Amino acid sequence: MKIHILISLVLFSIPSIAQSITYEYDNAGERVLRKTPAPLPVTLISFTATKVSGEAEGSAALLNWQTSSETNSDRFDIERSLDGKKWMNIGNVTASGDKKTSSLYSFPDKNPMDGRSVATENLYRLKMIDRDGSFSFSRIQSVYFDNKVSFYPNPVKDLLKIKGATAGKVQLINNAGKVVFNSDNIPTEGIDMVNMSAGVYLVRITHKDGSSTTRKVVKP
Repeated sequence: MKIHILISLVLFSIPSIAQSITYEYDNAGERVLRKTPAPLPVTLISFTATKVSGEAEGSAALLNWQTSSETNSDRFDIERSLDGKKWMNIGNVTASGDKKTSSLYSFPDKNPMDGRSVATENLYRLKMIDRDGSFSFSRIQSVYFDNKVSFYPNPVKDLLKIKGATAGKVQLINNAGKVVFNSDNIPTEGIDMVNMSAGVYLVRITHKDGSSTTRKVVKP
């Protein structure tokens, strides 16, 4: 009996720790523990995504966001998606860390997914990551991009220019189905067609997402 009393005293002498615990039930009716979410490391005031265009840079998406305060924040991961299910990390921005005043951030997406035949919606969100690895997501913003790839001049006598594509594989195919030009990158200076035979050619760009843009050009 003395042993039992001693054990009881030892057990109940442990200091209690205040915790916020919530129980839920799964589909099988079993009780599961759900921890109350910790306070967010970042207080986000605004988050916007807008389409910007220019002769030099073409079309891009510019993301801007503002925080009112940050506590132990580490970085912002910028994520993009076409369907809202599969998200791709396209870059990150270092956070201020610990700050009680407002902070402004921006990030350009210079290679958004553009429409091949119809407008394509690019979805963006911020993954706000704390120094301990915890994180939360911002609300989702969207930007539409139309078909922006063009080849000129057409007909072409010497140099075929490519506008609106910054990355991808380029092929030039003649009437016989033979690839007469092949490049793993978009040639900034264009495709030299001076010494190519007259006829109709197919120009094909295979984009990073696996889709392709194909156009006919004529060499007189």
